[in-house]
Amino acid sequence: MVFFVCEGCNESLKKNKVDSHAERCNSCWAVTCVDCNKTFEGDDYRTHTSCISEAEKYEGACFNGNKTS
Repeated sequence: MVFFVCEGCNESLKKNKVDSHAERCNSCWAVTCVDCNKTFEGDDYRTHTSCISEAEKYEGACFNGNKTS
């Protein structure tokens, strides 16, 4: 499950909760993916369907597995 962080209030959100959060958070102008650290403005986060794996994120140049994105 992809998690995002609200750029307005720093609340962690599951992807399926971003819309409802944006409706009640006046300072939510963008969300950032926790795994790949990409920031998405408005509803651009909906297009974010694949991300880097934890192994790829933490092993960096030593990662030998399949790339997921």
